[in-house]
Amino acid sequence: MMNRIKKILLVLLLGFVLPAQAQLNTERIMTIGRNALYFEDYVLSIQYFNQVIMAKPYLAEPYFYRAVGKFYLDDYMGAKQDCDKALENNPFLIDAYNVRGICYQWLGEYDKANADFTTGLKYDPYNTSLIMNKGVSKMALQDYKGAIEDYSQAIKLKSGFARAYLNRGEAYLETADTAKAIPDFDKAIELNPYNPAGYAYRGHVDFEQKKYREAEDNFDMAVRLTPDEPFFYMNRGIARYFQKDYMDALDDFDKAISLDPNNSVAYFNRGLIRAEIMDNNRAVEDFTMVLNIEPDNYIALFNRGLIHNQLGNAFNAIDDFNRVINKYPEFAPAYYARAKARQMLGDQNGMQQDINMAYGIEEKASEKRKNSKKELKDVSLAQKDDTPDKRDEKDTDIQNFKKIVIFDESSENEKNKFSSNIRGQIQNRNIVIDLEKEFVLSLYPDDPKLETRQNYYASLLERFNRNSGINKTIYLTNDNQTLTEKQVDEHFQTIETISQRIDMYPNSAISYMERALNYDMVKDFSSAIKDLNKVIEMKNDWAIAYFYRAVLRFKTVEFVLSIEDEVAPDPSIKTTNNGRQLMTGGQGTADFKTEKKILDYDLILNDYNKVLELEPNFAFAWYNRGNVHTILKDYKVALNDYTEAIRLEPELAEAYFNRGLTNIYLGNLEQGNKDLSKAGELGLYKAYNVLKRYGLQNR
Repeated sequence: MMNRIKKILLVLLLGFVLPAQAQLNTERIMTIGRNALYFEDYVLSIQYFNQVIMAKPYLAEPYFYRAVGKFYLDDYMGAKQDCDKALENNPFLIDAYNVRGICYQWLGEYDKANADFTTGLKYDPYNTSLIMNKGVSKMALQDYKGAIEDYSQAIKLKSGFARAYLNRGEAYLETADTAKAIPDFDKAIELNPYNPAGYAYRGHVDFEQKKYREAEDNFDMAVRLTPDEPFFYMNRGIARYFQKDYMDALDDFDKAISLDPNNSVAYFNRGLIRAEIMDNNRAVEDFTMVLNIEPDNYIALFNRGLIHNQLGNAFNAIDDFNRVINKYPEFAPAYYARAKARQMLGDQNGMQQDINMAYGIEEKASEKRKNSKKELKDVSLAQKDDTPDKRDEKDTDIQNFKKIVIFDESSENEKNKFSSNIRGQIQNRNIVIDLEKEFVLSLYPDDPKLETRQNYYASLLERFNRNSGINKTIYLTNDNQTLTEKQVDEHFQTIETISQRIDMYPNSAISYMERALNYDMVKDFSSAIKDLNKVIEMKNDWAIAYFYRAVLRFKTVEFVLSIEDEVAPDPSIKTTNNGRQLMTGGQGTADFKTEKKILDYDLILNDYNKVLELEPNFAFAWYNRGNVHTILKDYKVALNDYTEAIRLEPELAEAYFNRGLTNIYLGNLEQGNKDLSKAGELGLYKAYNVLKRYGLQNR
């Protein structure tokens, strides 16, 4: 989205933040704020941008970046207001028009969004992100022709733009032009075969064309690529239902419900299928769940009444039919169904009254009913022919009570488009091959709610914790941790306290080490590195200091490269969310062979080499060094490092995972699959998803 973000980003600066009473180093604070933004610590980033705004309220950039932070905290109005201020200060800040337009989209103000994208394009007519977002707004305004023109322009400017093909295909679908939609979906899949949306859209076209087997295959690919997305299971279940594969369809609806327990459509469809296979008791449970979620769903209410009739629960059935008739007094099937329940109770008069009412309604609707015999008509959920029918999720016509519901994905798709576009401002999110991250030092253990196996033990760290005198335990983690505002304030206070201690005792290596930890927690990496330089000057045999400096240098380089690579990525590259990648041919998004970047990584490798010279059994240094070699495309060296890490720490799931991905890239598929399987066995469950991807691809 933000191809020209480099023009408004400041270079990283070294040096300490000046005391509060002195003039603020606003450039430095902006840098730290962007660090926090990059590492998704939005609350902390906003605090930094607040400081800059207080010191220099005439600048545009801090308002803009604060808007991005607020956006990710779902404060769309606040983000919009910050963009207003940014544009007031600098009306030529194109990215602010883009972000404000996206905020308007989330707020449902599509005309205003369209106006912002149009204004941005006056200043930068070749900005494909603005063009794409303008197309999204036109889609929301049902200007499909205009949206197609925008997406076509984006494709002309960037021929390998998979998302543009995907969006244009959707626009063609809205105009019922499937002949043009299908080639666009095919092209999107060709450009990015790991994006489930292409398969989902293509499956939708197949389904509408009654190619149910082909639809199932496409939805199956979507499920394999994104196994935690409930509506992919929904769609595959519906495709299976239309092939009369009821048991597999039920499995899909079961899975959708397990992922989204409030999915009323899944309960409704599962209830229909259970009724069809005479699993009536559980069908009643499903329709009851629908009514718990949607108390005014009269179609579910009527269907539950029909099944109560099947089960002989006449009183329950009558209660349901009474409510339906009160809502739809001209719905003849409800009278016939209630007549059946009254017949079961021996209420002949009531039965005949309902038959007469139903007959009268039908007689008014059709001349053919005149003079026909008034008799009880059977009403059930059984399909009359071999082809089941469907209705849209928004279709509440009570006459369509037998029809399976097609899940409405439109709102979810719009949401995905808005969020994925703005997220590109901070980092590339086209995740395909995502290496497990480096292990870092932290004052916080892993979040037990996240997918973590354990807080790993390392004797080097254990010795340091035991002997350092720091009153907090230091942990090894590879989880990006977000702190609360209270925790951030505590770290700032601790930094001030330690700084006073260092003024009194300037030769205390442990004080510099402790302050470095606290600087790291508030994303002030350059200050932390300066403190570690002091530690190493005083204690050149502290392996933990070299390890920590390597970690922080890597974080800094990672952030700098994310800025340098903000130009739209080459679609032939499978890029991870951290800029680390396994190349698939073509040019990379980052040229690691420039002198500066090689120097950056050489400094990191030098630190890890020193760690391993001092502590050759420190598995996590081997693992981290393997990641650096992978980024530098020294894959065989990386494999050796991962292998040594595994030898020293046999339950290091992350090392198996990264070694598995590297082996797959090098063509060692069997060994790669074994490594991924072991990573999954050790609790890194996303390894199984990767196995599914590559297993299917290899077949």
